[in-house]
Amino acid sequence: ALIEMANANDYSAGMANRVCKAFSLRLAEAAKGKAMNLGNWRPRWVSFHGNKGQPGEFTLNAHADTVRRIVREYTAGASMCAIARGLLQDKVANLRGGKWGQGTVGQILHSELLIGSMEIKGLRLERYYPAVITDAEYQQVRAKLADNRERKGGGPKSDRIANLFRNRCRCSKCGGTVTSSSTYY
Repeated sequence: ALIEMANANDYSAGMANRVCKAFSLRLAEAAKGKAMNLGNWRPRWVSFHGNKGQPGEFTLNAHADTVRRIVREYTAGASMCAIARGLLQDKVANLRGGKWGQGTVGQILHSELLIGSMEIKGLRLERYYPAVITDAEYQQVRAKLADNRERKGGGPKSDRIANLFRNRCRCSKCGGTVTSSSTYY
């Protein structure tokens, strides 16, 4: 039994090394500017057309319209939560197959992949994927995210502070932000 376990461990280690080496080779080709399928590192709104392990080409798919909608609504003043509710209400498919939520919308808005740039394992790939939005739209999103990060609970249309502890306090148990539910935090 111990010999079988040792053989299984050696097989697993060898397989992991081969997978890592294959990915490193594809990443090296990507660094040279070739369009390579990098698996789950590729944004969901980009499709790869080509053979496995060979250079191909990238195109935007149907999810690109959803991402553009998210950016458009956010820069128009909608909250991440309101955008997620609207996507759920309109029965728009989630990029990963789950349900839309404020966090999912936030991840998309914070991503450099909107303009096609990313960093993988310390390697920076500038404009590697096709941009789903323009540079001007990306700058608007970044500015709005920075403005919202500085807000401390007040709404854009009034001075009423709904949550005094917004962006100031975190739960010591789970690390989540302190939220309010009408009468308690």
